[in-house]
Amino acid sequence: MKDEQIRALLDEHWAASATGDLEKEHDIYADNVVVDYPQSMERISGRQNIQALREHQPSKPAGFKVRRIIGKGDLWITEYVIVYEERPVPTVSIMEFHDGKVVHETQYFAERFEPPAWRDQWVKLIPETVEINQNQFDWNEIISKQVITADDKSIGHIDGIMDSEFIVKQRFFHPHYYRIPRDSVYSYNHGEVKLKLSEGEVYKFKVSQPYPFSGAK
Repeated sequence: MKDEQIRALLDEHWAASATGDLEKEHDIYADNVVVDYPQSMERISGRQNIQALREHQPSKPAGFKVRRIIGKGDLWITEYVIVYEERPVPTVSIMEFHDGKVVHETQYFAERFEPPAWRDQWVKLIPETVEINQNQFDWNEIISKQVITADDKSIGHIDGIMDSEFIVKQRFFHPHYYRIPRDSVYSYNHGEVKLKLSEGEVYKFKVSQPYPFSGAK
């Protein structure tokens, strides 16, 4: 199989993984595939077992972003970031192909750590933004989180979640409220909710009574 064909399979695989399409996600694997998690010393044998494991995973990913895919021939590496329980987790997937199917995959999941102060003069932080999956995201995770507009303005904190909107509260004394559509959220990163809207665009969602009836959140 040509490199461009394998790359197309990988693009389809990661797109399906991001949207939670389990059947499409696992099309790439051979029936006898082996997947290794070296950090936990676990090995999963067989396509059906891999799919069942991911289907029963208690915490579903809330965001997904492929950073790069490199490879040639039968060996391909994908570097991506996946969001679990509010935490972006840098991940590396090493896939070995045979006859157009993955026969072996090794995945490494990296825990983030705070950069030490002594390195400050030589380094700068890498910005990382992960787009959220609207269908799989647990909206209750973002209650009380800071909301940032597309032009990097803080407009307050999330006060409540509704069926198709969320409530943003600005200031504790004499507060202002906004009812913002859920599909206005671009990403969730490091405890901040990033909007697709600018500060000016957000103002049209300002309301005097944020909730339909008293005491409802």
